[in-house]
Amino acid sequence: MISKDRDVGFVASKNPEQVKLRETYDRLPLLFGSLAKVDKDGFILIPQWPTLPRGEANPDQFTVLQKHPWSDEAALKTGWKSKTTVAALTIKRITKDDGHIQTAIRFCDHVLENIRGKEKDQVSVVANKANFFLNQFSEKRIKDIGATQLAVWQEETIQSLLDVGLDPKTVNLEVKMLMALWLIKASGGKDLTDRINELIANHALVASKDRAEERQLTLDSQMTDKYVQMKVALTFAETLSRKPMEIVSDELINRFLYNRFLVNPDARIGKSSDINYTKGKARSLAWLLTQTWVRPYRPLAGEVKDHLEVLIEKLNPEKKGEVFSLDL
Repeated sequence: MISKDRDVGFVASKNPEQVKLRETYDRLPLLFGSLAKVDKDGFILIPQWPTLPRGEANPDQFTVLQKHPWSDEAALKTGWKSKTTVAALTIKRITKDDGHIQTAIRFCDHVLENIRGKEKDQVSVVANKANFFLNQFSEKRIKDIGATQLAVWQEETIQSLLDVGLDPKTVNLEVKMLMALWLIKASGGKDLTDRINELIANHALVASKDRAEERQLTLDSQMTDKYVQMKVALTFAETLSRKPMEIVSDELINRFLYNRFLVNPDARIGKSSDINYTKGKARSLAWLLTQTWVRPYRPLAGEVKDHLEVLIEKLNPEKKGEVFSLDL
């Protein structure tokens, strides 16, 4: 689950709740090959990787997840000075709506909408603006464009970035902050000392564009794929959990509950094959209910399974009469 990207440092919170969730998560199998997992109660666990501003991942609050030859303190304070991103692995346990599987699916949709919407808009603005200025500065020398036009372009650039939520003063992700700052500075044709500098401006535009393209690649190859896979796995799990409930419900309502041993208190248990068939059918239905993994199906399946197991125990000549005192 840890990326091999050398420009990303992965950490995990030392918060006791998160430590417990990660321990639970690590013990569970992957859900159909995705990174989503299901705990014993049917709640969905989904990993997230929120980014932290450089310097905020201190050793008192975070532990380093990647292998390294230093102490965590050394890695966090010195070993990652060259890292452009620090991502904190966080396990999200879906509890809203009592952990309904559809809530987990909507959570993945929300993440994907953010990636495909806001994130892509930010990348597109930076890339398009960088291309525009590279073309302008290749056709005419910056000093010949004029200070007035450069000021207008810079203001338009700042507004375009703000329109898509890319404010270098407030964004956490360092790659976003850098590509925004470089683009703003370069759009005015100036260097960090606020002087007209064609070489620096063009280098800054290329760097900003490259960062935008890298960000898009990260979104496509890492984040989007992960959450698409999780959504597909969750959708499949819902279908597979709902189907046993439908089969059991149909069998109970339309056939099993009309069994003569369940409707006639005077029905004699004669041949053992008769009662064994009824017990066998109850056992098969009870087993089928163990194949429901996710909520809301799992709790109800557990209740019905418990009733069936009690019924199986009562289906014998000595206890047959007790069957009709059960709340079936």
